[in-house]
Amino acid sequence: MKLVTNGCSFTFGHKGSVDSQAPNWVWPSRLNDMNDITKVVNLAVEGGSMDRAVRTSIEYFEKNKGIDVNDTVLVVQHPTPNRGEWFNIENKLWVGYVTTIEDVLYDIGVTKHTKEDLDKIKTDTETERKVFDQYKSFVESDITEIIKYFKNIILLQTYCKQKGIKLLQVGLSARCLPRFHFKESRQTVSNNIFCKELYKMIDESIICDRFLTEIAKGNEESPEDGHPNEAGHDLIFRYIYNEIKKRWQI
Repeated sequence: MKLVTNGCSFTFGHKGSVDSQAPNWVWPSRLNDMNDITKVVNLAVEGGSMDRAVRTSIEYFEKNKGIDVNDTVLVVQHPTPNRGEWFNIENKLWVGYVTTIEDVLYDIGVTKHTKEDLDKIKTDTETERKVFDQYKSFVESDITEIIKYFKNIILLQTYCKQKGIKLLQVGLSARCLPRFHFKESRQTVSNNIFCKELYKMIDESIICDRFLTEIAKGNEESPEDGHPNEAGHDLIFRYIYNEIKKRWQI
C-alpha cells in the first residue's frame, strides 16, 4: 500500500525539516516504518490551506497517471477554514494566505529561487496581499469561509470517487469537521441555505470521527504552541494507521 498525505504543519511538522523534507518523527513519516506500507509521499507544507491541500492532491494524481489507485490511499488533513490562496499570474505561482499580509506561503514547488527572486516576488505580490488581507477583514464571514470549505471537500471527494482513489479525511480541530458547523451554537452557518445544501453533498463517512488536536491532547509542543510534539505525532500515527487498516483491511 502506498500513501499520499496532505495538509498543514500538523502533517508536515512545525520544525526540523531539512531541504523541504518533513522530519522523520511526524505521523506520515512514522507510517513509512510499517511493513504493509511501501511508500509515503507527504505533500503537506507549513501554513497550508484547504485550497492548497485539494489543489496539490489533484495535481499529484493528474501528474502521476501510472499510479495504481487500487494500492494507494490519499489522507488529507483539513487545515483551518480561514486560510486561502490565489494564483499570481506574473510569477506563475500560488500565494497562500495564512494569518496576515506578511504571513503568506509562496508555493514555488521544485523550482529553485534565490533570495533575490523571493524578494522580488514579495514586492510583486504586495498589492495582492493587501487586497486579500482587506477582503478577509471586511468581507469574509463565517458563512463565506464555510461555503468555500464545503466546496473544497466536495471537489476532493468527487474527484477521488471518479478516479477510484481511496480517500481518508481528518480534521485539525473540531471546526475542521463539517458536522461541527451544524451544532446549536453555530446557527449562523447551520441556518444558511447554501451551507445546508452543500453539507448534504458531503460524505461524512470518509471523514474521521476524531480530530488531531483531540487525538494528541496533552502532548503539545508547549502551553503556547499547540502543535503536537513527537509523542503527539505517535498517537496520531497510530490512529490514522488503524483507520486505514479498518477501512481497507491492509
